[in-house]
Amino acid sequence: MKNRILFVDDDKFILDTFRRTFRDMDITLCNSPIKALEMMREEAFDVVVSDYKMPKMDGVEFIRRASEINPDSVRIMLTGNADLEIAVRAVNEGSVFKFLQKPCDRKVLKKIVEQGIEKFNSLKELRNASEENYYKATHDSLTGLANRFLLQEKARDYIDNWNRYRKRFALFYMDLDKFKPVNDTYGHHIGDLVLKEVASRLLNTVRATDTVARLGGDEFVILAENVKSVDETDAMSKKIIKAVTAPIYTNNDLVLEVGVSIGISLYPEHAEDYKVLLEEADACVYKSKEKGGSAFTLGKCR
Repeated sequence: MKNRILFVDDDKFILDTFRRTFRDMDITLCNSPIKALEMMREEAFDVVVSDYKMPKMDGVEFIRRASEINPDSVRIMLTGNADLEIAVRAVNEGSVFKFLQKPCDRKVLKKIVEQGIEKFNSLKELRNASEENYYKATHDSLTGLANRFLLQEKARDYIDNWNRYRKRFALFYMDLDKFKPVNDTYGHHIGDLVLKEVASRLLNTVRATDTVARLGGDEFVILAENVKSVDETDAMSKKIIKAVTAPIYTNNDLVLEVGVSIGISLYPEHAEDYKVLLEEADACVYKSKEKGGSAFTLGKCR
């Protein structure tokens, strides 16, 4: 896929030069900075080449707005001798990658644009690598759910929301019942299928604003924000149990069943610290197991 380049200049001769110089590239020509900004709102361009002096909007203002609309683009400015100081300042501030004095040689122009493309592609690779590394560091590799590190970050966000908007939240700590016999009898491969199916069912049970995490093994946690009453936690617990305990069908024609014991703690009623809140819910899991499993227990268990 070719890089997309936007050329902005009110001079028809300059635009025609762009067309001839870059005919083998994916280019878009525009004679108005205002129209160019509208185009950038509709589609992303990798490199933007613009003149400094244009009607209705100067190059510095155009570059500023362009960087707000598409901050990842690489921007190149064309300028005359009188505007040299402004162009140098724009480069030093980081809003412009490079500038070219007009009139400029076509070969030099092409070389600078190619450098801009290389810079964009290098930065894109770094962004993708950073996003991938962040995802790996914050998500469970088996189920794709949040891991304990991301869960802790989300809990901090929920605590902030309580402090600002008085939105309390509930922590549901879940431990699967009858999972070990399945894992021991059919092997880890089948056990992993069960864990992934449970993860999928939990995601389908919660709201978009809730967080589902796997702590490891057969332990899961849900953070449910804006919980207004105990009736809500009871109803959600029943939904979770119904979803998890439904038969699990595998490609091996196996029909498996697991249960889930749930411990619930409310913020700030049961703890004002995330770690303590988690420990409280964990203690309630054991109370639920004492009830025979596939049950839930709310707070005050330690």
